[in-house]
Amino acid sequence: MEKEQFYRGRFDEVGDRKLNSVRVFISSTFSDTTDERNGLIERVYPQLRKYCLNKYKIQFQYSDMRWGIQSTASTMHSTVDICLQELDSCSQLSMATNCVILLSHRYGSRLAPAHISYRVFQLLENSLSADIEAQTFLSQMYELDENYIEKKVFLKQAGDSQEWIPLENKLQLILRKAADICYQQKTITDEERNEFHMSVTAKEIYRTLKNNKNRPRRIVCFLREIIDIEELDSKYRETENEDEIKNLLDQTKNSLRQSLDSSDIYTYQVRWNDETAREKYFSQFFDDFYHAIKLQIDFHMKSQENQQKDILYNQILEHAIQSNLLTQRYFPRQDILEQIKNYMKSTSNRPCVLLGESGTGKSSVMAKLVSEIPNWYRQTNALSVIIRFLGATPSSSDIRRPLISIIEQICHIYHLDIPSNLDNVKECLENIFIHIPKTEILVVLLDSIDQLQITDLKNLSIWLPTKFPSRNFKFIISTIPDIEIDRVTVDIHEKLRTIYDNDIIEVEINSLNQNLAGQVLDYWLERDHRCLTMAQREWIQEKFSKQQHFLTPLFIALLYDQTLSWHSYDTTPDPAFLAIKQTRGAIEYLFNQLGVKHGQMLFQRSMSYLQLSGGLSELELEDILTLDDEILKSIFVHYLPPFDLFRLPSTLWIRIKNDMHKYLVEKDIDNIPCIYFYHRSFQYYQTMDFKKLRLEHQTKELLEKTRLFYFANQYKETFDMSYSPKLANKYKLSTTIISANRRLTEQKPFKQKKTNQYNLRRLHQLYINLNRYDFVHEWTIFNYDFLSAFLLCGEYKMSNFLFEMSIGAHDPNGELRFLLKQFETSTEILDQHPNNLPFELIYRFFPFLNELPTLTCNLIDRCLTHCPLQLITNKERQESLAKCSLTNIISITIDAHYIFALTNNDKFYAFVYSYLGLLMAYEFDVIYKKKEPNERILSYLCQFPYVCFLTSNSSMVVGHCSKKEVSMQLPCKQLISFINDRMVLVSSSTANSLELWDCSNNILVSNHNFNDEIIENSMMKNSMIKVVLKGNSMISYIELDENFQFNPIRISNENINNHNHHILLDTHCEFYYSFSSSLASLVIYDKTNNNSKKVINDIDFISPPKSVIYLSKSNSIAWLTSTTLMIFHPLYEQNIFQPFYITSSTIPIDYDLVHDHCSSPEFEHLRSCLACANKSNSIIDIYEWQYDKDKQIHIYRQCTHLQLDISIDQFVFTAYWFDGITLYCSDGNNIYKYNATMLTYLTSSKPFHPSHTIDQIPSLHSNQFLAMQNKDNSLEVYTLDENDFLDLKCSIHSIVDYYFTTSPSLSSAAHILCVDEKNILSIYSLHSSKFLWTTKSFENKKLQIHSTQSSFILICLQTKQIFQIDTTKSCDLKILVQLNIDCHLSTISSNNLLYIISNDQKTLIEFNVNNQNMKSLSPIQLQSTKIIQLYSISDHLIFHTDDNQVYLWRNEKVPISKLEKASRLMFKHRLVLVCTDNKVLVLYDLKENLRGEIQLTHDAGQCEAISLSDYSNEGHQYLFTICSDRLLRMYNVSNGKQLAKLFINKDLYPFIGILNNRLLLKVTNQLCIIKIIDKKTLPNRSSNVKCTLFKESMWMTCHHDNCAWSNTTES
Repeated sequence: MEKEQFYRGRFDEVGDRKLNSVRVFISSTFSDTTDERNGLIERVYPQLRKYCLNKYKIQFQYSDMRWGIQSTASTMHSTVDICLQELDSCSQLSMATNCVILLSHRYGSRLAPAHISYRVFQLLENSLSADIEAQTFLSQMYELDENYIEKKVFLKQAGDSQEWIPLENKLQLILRKAADICYQQKTITDEERNEFHMSVTAKEIYRTLKNNKNRPRRIVCFLREIIDIEELDSKYRETENEDEIKNLLDQTKNSLRQSLDSSDIYTYQVRWNDETAREKYFSQFFDDFYHAIKLQIDFHMKSQENQQKDILYNQILEHAIQSNLLTQRYFPRQDILEQIKNYMKSTSNRPCVLLGESGTGKSSVMAKLVSEIPNWYRQTNALSVIIRFLGATPSSSDIRRPLISIIEQICHIYHLDIPSNLDNVKECLENIFIHIPKTEILVVLLDSIDQLQITDLKNLSIWLPTKFPSRNFKFIISTIPDIEIDRVTVDIHEKLRTIYDNDIIEVEINSLNQNLAGQVLDYWLERDHRCLTMAQREWIQEKFSKQQHFLTPLFIALLYDQTLSWHSYDTTPDPAFLAIKQTRGAIEYLFNQLGVKHGQMLFQRSMSYLQLSGGLSELELEDILTLDDEILKSIFVHYLPPFDLFRLPSTLWIRIKNDMHKYLVEKDIDNIPCIYFYHRSFQYYQTMDFKKLRLEHQTKELLEKTRLFYFANQYKETFDMSYSPKLANKYKLSTTIISANRRLTEQKPFKQKKTNQYNLRRLHQLYINLNRYDFVHEWTIFNYDFLSAFLLCGEYKMSNFLFEMSIGAHDPNGELRFLLKQFETSTEILDQHPNNLPFELIYRFFPFLNELPTLTCNLIDRCLTHCPLQLITNKERQESLAKCSLTNIISITIDAHYIFALTNNDKFYAFVYSYLGLLMAYEFDVIYKKKEPNERILSYLCQFPYVCFLTSNSSMVVGHCSKKEVSMQLPCKQLISFINDRMVLVSSSTANSLELWDCSNNILVSNHNFNDEIIENSMMKNSMIKVVLKGNSMISYIELDENFQFNPIRISNENINNHNHHILLDTHCEFYYSFSSSLASLVIYDKTNNNSKKVINDIDFISPPKSVIYLSKSNSIAWLTSTTLMIFHPLYEQNIFQPFYITSSTIPIDYDLVHDHCSSPEFEHLRSCLACANKSNSIIDIYEWQYDKDKQIHIYRQCTHLQLDISIDQFVFTAYWFDGITLYCSDGNNIYKYNATMLTYLTSSKPFHPSHTIDQIPSLHSNQFLAMQNKDNSLEVYTLDENDFLDLKCSIHSIVDYYFTTSPSLSSAAHILCVDEKNILSIYSLHSSKFLWTTKSFENKKLQIHSTQSSFILICLQTKQIFQIDTTKSCDLKILVQLNIDCHLSTISSNNLLYIISNDQKTLIEFNVNNQNMKSLSPIQLQSTKIIQLYSISDHLIFHTDDNQVYLWRNEKVPISKLEKASRLMFKHRLVLVCTDNKVLVLYDLKENLRGEIQLTHDAGQCEAISLSDYSNEGHQYLFTICSDRLLRMYNVSNGKQLAKLFINKDLYPFIGILNNRLLLKVTNQLCIIKIIDKKTLPNRSSNVKCTLFKESMWMTCHHDNCAWSNTTES
């Protein structure tokens, strides 16, 4: 009945902690049991740990109080309390043994009590009335604390330790004397008296006996008697008050014997100075210890065995524990409970949603409802409350498991059958709800749905139930309104409203006000039987009144927890406490206080490791803390652990966890139970102190190094003892660097071979902050196993990886940058086909193998092991880093952060170019009011986030990129310029005024009217606006002042040398030119007097221009002719106005596009960049130029010369120190990204070859010829030369069929026999490509033709004759034999044996071509109707029948073998059968009589092409297949394992040929060549060849170091 109530949500008997460990407190005196304790750590605890983990899946932990008690504990007299608290925790939380007692001849230290009940203290004082001095001393040593309802006195803090020792000794004597008097007077009990006489060890023993009363088999006691004790020093025995101590020690031992079962007490006698006897004792002790604890563990675990196996029970228990823990944090919120109660009592079946920001106490309210809801109903036996705290327990991190457990719990309560199919959990849940008995009431509570994984949050509608019973069911969920995870914002509130059609009851949980916060404080104080002084209340109340942000229960709880250590005599507040203003400050104060208790180094770093990792298992955390030398140095102050088990004592973390348990939660992360912060305020905490923050950032790097090294399996094996000469002397160390075995848990491989599962835990941890630190790049980014598992595990894509690497603080070196660029260019393929990783990297890197740095070379070496294939044709892979497909691009532009693109379907795009890849930040569908259906956008101006579009019907449409909405539309003739981040200058729709519009407020700021004049065009330079007026050719110059008002400066109508074009170069300078003249003029206006000017005429450019381009970055002119490019850069101060030539070092100037549309802020004040393109030839050149003041001449250099693999329509570029020069090109429908620096400075020439165009599927012959027969029946025969180029051997027209001699090498013996439509035979030499012979003898006859090394064998079916054409004898045609059967099928073996099957399949003839002997073989008995194919391989005959059955026959002495049914077969050294089920490939080695299988995966589809390679020098042979999924698969023939599954191209044909160890494939109408790499044949790497890209961290220096400046030539 009690268990049934538990299933119904009654958790009264459940605690607030989950039991998942055996936790043993070691109680003993210290110095005399050091050997035993060290031996236990080294020899026994690891065994028990392993036993518990393997057998019961629980932890074994021990508490050894030698370490981790800070010096402040002695000062504050809290040592005893710390030990007893730890003892109590072990008693409360251990699943079996909780205390082990080691006693010998020492009784232990006796300390004055840190605190005494005020009642007892008064009795002690009164008992000393006869001794005023002692009474006064006692009163001076203790202070009264009235903050407890039952008052206490506390021992004053100790000062100098040397001064304190005699004072404490005196105090102890006085206390014992007073206690004895009181006991005699019967004013105190025996237990109260003993508190003043007992040692710390004795107090531990009596406490554990009390804790375990009526709890058998929880304690183990070991009593050691040293026979020769008198011969030993004080380390092993008491030397003062021996009789008293002996009496007390005997009492303690007697209490143990009386309280414990004799089987749990182990007694030893040992002669200590006898080394043999001592070792024998140790061996027996360690053995007894292990078995004693093991027996108790087995005893207790057996009693819990059924519960351990009950998965549902344990899942409910997890949430019951969480509920009870959260209820402790609850404080009265009567208004909220009343709203929920009204909902509960209503007839509504709508869901109820508790909404509140993080930290407002939603979870504690939900927990309180579990115990509160039964109080609202009379018939509680018919009420069930089911609660799940999502994300707060190991089994609730994803929604599916808690929903299934809810279904199971409902079925258990109401005795329903659990659905057999739980695929659709939502539907199952809704069906279960319907079957709730009408006499029952069910309440389901889902807390914190915002804690779920992002996928579950995005898909709320998939799993949230929407159909509920009408009356007896209530559904309550809690959540924050919205959340951002991994840069994705989910509006949970809005999603809930949508799912439930706005038909939900919302209960809003607001932040607390000052008054309610005070009530919360009083509630908690009353609960804990405490109070505060008036001054102390003011310290707290001040926080409530001055709180800068909203008050939350978390903030109040953090403050309240600090008051638990306050005494009434604490009259001076801690300044650090007073400085707390918000939750973050309260957390910092908590951390500092706990740092004092546990050690700042250990505590702060423990919290940091949890925060950095996003949660760790306890074993992981202990391991990482053990790896941190600074932590170990802070702990190992007085003692060292055994060097062979040099670990952090687990008790230290356990104590921290106990003090932090209300702020921590255990949840499943990567299928591992992990500890993490419950509240986001802790998860994202960082100090508010700037100096501390800087120090934390420096420390964070060290901590990350430790964490990453741990998960990378890079462990330290030494420890530096130079920090403590004291310990070095104590342990007699000969060196300060000692060997230390930390016994760390080795991380499993990234992929388990047996289970084919990925180690997500390790992958995730190594991925965190990988972009910020390069500590483990050798074992991650440059590690094949990591990269492969990362891409294949299903969690990540390469695009995710590149995004993270883009936003990191770590600037890659040249080697890493080059690798990232190769990832970038392969992203599209790797995102869809992660198996391609080694293939893509080999393609990109193998040509530069000699130049690769070590890390990259090692990576490629591993890639070759997994996929020894190199793509060597160039059509299958893009040269660009990234590509984005758009439609009909009108223009692309660039600013300091974005590349913008406009397409003719009114779509606007913004790409962030600071990221790897081509990250589309915004896609904006510009929707506006069109005056006519075909109206469209022509151009735009962008000042992010505002963009102004000009339409074909003279409208300006103002949009907001981030909001993706149009904010304003108005008439407009011309977009002129943005003048700041929100104001745009335009000409009006009537073209007679200038208007300045504020895009953020949609208002007209100012305008300037030209009355009846019409604006022809306008431009703006700085604050100067140039307006050309139509008709009278007047030019008006107008300045825009700081108040955004238009001020006319000057008007010009001059005709300068009849030039009809002019460009405003600067606010004071105008350039005049004509397309019919090579001369130009410059007008320079006086800056102080606008009416004064200087005209420079006859600026000579030698030739008239085909285009003149204004270079806005340098205020210069580019003068472009069909053969020259000149720059005019006026130098006003130097009075230099002479144009100069730019000359290409690679090709003659023939540009049709020149501009300076680039983003290069790092160089703008140093030099100017110029981009030039020959669009028809896809050539782009980038130049830099500047004025050299020392030489007093313009100089320039050509940075890049590129021929791209696309047609160029438009392009922009960036120039930055780290990435060098990057191009963004458009071909009209796509945007491509190229790194010009990388393409320029790859010092080796890539041995890629242009793909050969082929119309039909080719065929291979004699392992050396590639034959391609075209649609017109013309035949081309090629060989593949050593440089992988196709060499045409002959071209023959009108061919129907053809045959090659089987000559093993290309020589004069290689011939081809061709058959035309009339059966006319012709022979050609493949060596000379000459026609040799022809015959019409077989015209209109049917032939079967075979070839040998030097001849062709013909069987004429009509005449039944066998002919031979010997190519070594002038192609003589001769009859070999007359057959007596009708030939059905024939084949010829490698030793020239011709086999012929008769039409009736009853006769098989063997004809020896060499000696012309012929014999009939035994009749072939096949269980089939018809043989359709006959093959000869390795002295065997293969029969393939019409029902796909394959038979194997060797000779007459061996029966014919029935093999598999095969849809296709092939042979090359081995026979390969493709079984008809298309799931298995069977391989036969006929020489060795071996059979093997290769299993095809289910997703492969039908096998459509297969091929076998030759044997490599390493002895490997590979099988290649192409299946209907059009992926190329590669298998190792020796073991049948799949080596590679590769995407080559979406248009891959089902054809595979292998020639000269090259794989030949057909992609669309191109021949694709892939080299099979034999690692043994690779030459040794040359260490002298180094590419500058790998050496330079800043790629721009490649250009600067390798491109020499040239002096310009002036016209």
